[in-house]
Amino acid sequence: MRIAKPLCFAFLFVAVLLAAFHVQAVSPPSETWQPFTAANGSPQARHESGAVVVDGKIYLLGGRGTPDVQSFDPDTSTWTSHGQAPLELHHFQPVAVGDSIYIIGSFTCCYPDEPSIADIHVFNTTSHTWSVEGSMPASRVRGSAGVVVRDGIIYVLGGNTAGHSGGAVAWFDSFNPATGEWNILPDAPNARDHFSAVLVNDYLVAAAGRQTALPNPFKNAVAQTDVYDFVEQNWSSADDIPTLRAGALATMAGDDIIVAGGEINTSTTALASVEAMNVYSRKWRSLQPLNLGRHSGGGVALNGEFHVLAGSLNTGGAPETSTHETLALNELKSLDFDADGLLNNDERMFYKTDPALADTDSDSLNDGDEVNTHKSNPLLSDTDSDGIADGDEVNLWQTNPILSDSDGDGLSDKVEIVEHTTDPLKADTDSDGLNDAAELQQYMTDPANVDTDADGIHDGDEIQRGLDPLNDDTDDDGIIDGEDETPAGGELPEPNPPPTPTPTSTPVTTPSDGEITDSSSGNVSLLFLCALLVGRLSRIRLKRVNVPSKTYNN
Repeated sequence: MRIAKPLCFAFLFVAVLLAAFHVQAVSPPSETWQPFTAANGSPQARHESGAVVVDGKIYLLGGRGTPDVQSFDPDTSTWTSHGQAPLELHHFQPVAVGDSIYIIGSFTCCYPDEPSIADIHVFNTTSHTWSVEGSMPASRVRGSAGVVVRDGIIYVLGGNTAGHSGGAVAWFDSFNPATGEWNILPDAPNARDHFSAVLVNDYLVAAAGRQTALPNPFKNAVAQTDVYDFVEQNWSSADDIPTLRAGALATMAGDDIIVAGGEINTSTTALASVEAMNVYSRKWRSLQPLNLGRHSGGGVALNGEFHVLAGSLNTGGAPETSTHETLALNELKSLDFDADGLLNNDERMFYKTDPALADTDSDSLNDGDEVNTHKSNPLLSDTDSDGIADGDEVNLWQTNPILSDSDGDGLSDKVEIVEHTTDPLKADTDSDGLNDAAELQQYMTDPANVDTDADGIHDGDEIQRGLDPLNDDTDDDGIIDGEDETPAGGELPEPNPPPTPTPTSTPVTTPSDGEITDSSSGNVSLLFLCALLVGRLSRIRLKRVNVPSKTYNN
């Protein structure tokens, strides 16, 4: 049989989707980082800078001093400079809205008490010009904050109000660049600065960072991973990041957050370790390390690669680097991470189930089977409240998990299974003609025994005949009902004798000799044919009739 090419491609596409159920967004752990050099060289060396992708190009901005704004075009493999910022801006995470890059929550010169910049500076990537578009409320000003953008709204998380002198905060705010509206949101579980926030699907992830303070600003690393769920609008915690660090470079790839490099007080050189966490499993795993350990440069995902740019090679500020390296990514998102038959987004938006757990309510039925096959509630382990978990109903008893009385006999499934050992799928377990509930509640008979009193008559038949199904000798005459001709008491009436028929002359057919004679006594026995015709043969009595012997002459 030949299959049309479009159909083959359709099958292949479905197979790819199914293969994506458990896909890890990052390439296998064996994937290594590759050094990269643009056709016209490398960007300016810098650190405490930031990078962001706009219209398919990487923009590298800020850093201590006043380095140029630079963009990298992957189509031409070239860097282009766009001049300096209007002031020294560093310790920020840039985000893009349309063709504009927003810088919110930055520091300026000088260490250690770097002032926080209240103004919101914007770089337009089309005109290559700077502007100020609003400012943070005075009570929420800080620098070194994590920043993401979702549906056109900018979210600002954490930061530090006193540079490197202390003042780490857990603040969480939103800014609408279209209206200038600023809103205060619930604080994160942990204060942190010197980190990059990452938006993965509908989750904002804050990982790594520290609570910077003197005398040793590189201490106080934050191990906890905080996750804000935009759908549920609440904070929760994922597994702690395995490698403590601050100043790491982070990005999103598929369902993962990737954290690379960083610095820590226990090392004089910048870290090269790279780790990834899936937002559904909330588990961290290790990836191949950077070729060159660094912190506080720029990190973005573009065209299936994680680009790490610039930064500092040692703990602190020197030496700065201009190097650029990349890691190949698999950015395919999992459609159904827990392989339960429900799409991740549908679980979160419609069913409120956990896309990372195939069986959200732990009832031994996966969420997809509950929703699509059994119509049970994937958030309730016992949908019909009959005392039996949905999975046990389906897998052990084959009862209906959404009906507390599967066979409609008036007894709940649990009562039948646990208390009476009757069949929850059969309204009359013993097939005696009586409903199980009626036997228990009305007649007090055994619904699992066809003949409760063992008298040879089924319980249902006894009820119909007015006998006692709990007493094998209803009339107490010493004869059990099944052997008693009158089990209800009294005598059987005598059958009415049939009427005696009247003899009549009946023409007969003469034999060939023309005579009929009684060869012995001359008696002729007659059957009453009328009685036979009306089914009364059982009552027919035969009577001999004496007929005188005569000779009939022709």
